Amino acid sequence: MADGDNQQPDQAAQPEQPKSATDQIEERIGDQNSIWNKLNFWDKGDDASGGGGANGQYVFASFEELQNVINRFKDERDKIREDGEEIRQATQLVEPPAEDMMSRFMGTAAKDSLEQMRNHNKAMLEYAENYIEKLERSLQSMQQNEDANAGDMRNTYQD
Repeated sequence: MADGDNQQPDQAAQPEQPKSATDQIEERIGDQNSIWNKLNFWDKGDDASGGGGANGQYVFASFEELQNVINRFKDERDKIREDGEEIRQATQLVEPPAEDMMSRFMGTAAKDSLEQMRNHNKAMLEYAENYIEKLERSLQSMQQNEDANAGDMRNTYQD
């Protein structure tokens, strides 16, 4: 070992433990305080594989953890919905600054841009709503499995 090495021979580098599903989702959601940040809300980036479970799936260890994720997505969905309303209102307010051809062109371009933003917002809203439905079905399935397992355990020890 060289003099510059700080690592002790018995302290081999340990593999990093996977983050919880909640931590991974919190990291993905980040701080979504503006419409401009939300434009990249669903960007998959380099971590498109998903969570730390098998085949890149998120794994939830408890009902509470999954319910927290559902609540977080509902909060984001509500923010996306609010942003959509702001975009709709902004689109209605756009007027050309003057009546000449270039001014009308600029007004039309601004409205077209806001319409594209609104379409993106609608797609994000639909994605969030579908994802919430999937998470809620997962929670329901987990609860049904837990109830069935508890019933099996009661029946096993009653026999």
